[in-house]
Amino acid sequence: MGQRGRLGPTGGRHVHTCQKDHTVTSGAGEAAAYRRALFVQIQSFVWQHLGDPGLCPDAIAAAHHISTRSLHRLFQSRGCTVSAWVRRQRLGRARRDLADPRLAGRTIQSIAATWGFPRPADFTRAFRAAYGVPPQDFRAGALRGSWAGRPGNPAAPERQPVPSGGCGTGDAGHPNGQPQGERVRRALA
Repeated sequence: MGQRGRLGPTGGRHVHTCQKDHTVTSGAGEAAAYRRALFVQIQSFVWQHLGDPGLCPDAIAAAHHISTRSLHRLFQSRGCTVSAWVRRQRLGRARRDLADPRLAGRTIQSIAATWGFPRPADFTRAFRAAYGVPPQDFRAGALRGSWAGRPGNPAAPERQPVPSGGCGTGDAGHPNGQPQGERVRRALA
């Protein structure tokens, strides 16, 4: 597949070893351990390639020598879809960069493109849906310190390992059960 060459073989080499180990063993415990290891390798691979707009389920599956259907089943067993998880990771990285004062000179579109959103309208729509505010408002609030010292700081770093029990967002969670967008709206108020 053409995408595989663009994304690189990193994930594939690691998974090959895991697949070889899996074929020698049997049993439900070993199969579950294999799926957990595969999921962690796929997460790492995705984090390394978030900026590639060609990162899609087909490319991820090809890089790991599994079928796209198997990839979807792996994520489905954790309660999410591949595309939704990738989108959340991209949005989290963009959110982090938008709040970084060292990157204040970069345009919002440049940051969005860095994390795999080549079209500004798509990024703005996805960001607003995820966080409840457009990226411009979020950035303005983050750079003027609207979130400094507040619990559940929406400008905090996003990348955390996802627990093996679910896909999660990769962030620290939602304090008091509030959705992320609600936290941002309240912080801007």
